[in-house]
Amino acid sequence: MTGLDKHHLPSKVIGISVGRNRERAEEIVTKFYKELCVRFNIVYQNRNTIVLDEYMCEGYQKYNDEIFEISNESIAQYGFA
Repeated sequence: MTGLDKHHLPSKVIGISVGRNRERAEEIVTKFYKELCVRFNIVYQNRNTIVLDEYMCEGYQKYNDEIFEISNESIAQYGFA
């Protein structure tokens, strides 16, 4: 988001959290965004922080049965996971 502000781009960033709930992740990202703007002297545009948490499985390298099945199907059909 800081990079978008620096280059005056209207785009938005959507984050994906695998370990924190949406509210906490958005709080952390917003704080970091503000800190980066200050550190690099970039005009803070107060962009809306958007984080999706529908993909949480307790953190990185964790998965549920649905993800395991999708991974196995990807390997069988396309040769990758």
